[in-house]
Amino acid sequence: MGEKLRIALLVLLFSFFINLNAEWFGKDKVMHFCGSAAITFWSYNYLETCSQIDNEKTIVISAGIPLSLGFCKELSDKKIKKTEWSWHDIAWNSAGICLGLIISKNCKQ
Repeated sequence: MGEKLRIALLVLLFSFFINLNAEWFGKDKVMHFCGSAAITFWSYNYLETCSQIDNEKTIVISAGIPLSLGFCKELSDKKIKKTEWSWHDIAWNSAGICLGLIISKNCKQ
């Protein structure tokens, strides 16, 4: 199965979550998932092709970028927006990071 088809099927799979309004599902969670997957995928492939960093460090850095951004976003929500910290958002970020790494490692051209 081609990379574009896998991504399209994944988007289709999660698109039905967009209209759900629950703690674990909804448009916000899909955005956390897809954003983290995209950032992980992009950073992994960038580091792999444009740097001399070994594979283990590439994985750590490419996973650390969206994870750090996710924690900063939740901290911003809590301190600036005065809303609740969402561990659900962090969980979806983590799932997106895992998917981004899986796609990056398995969809070599």
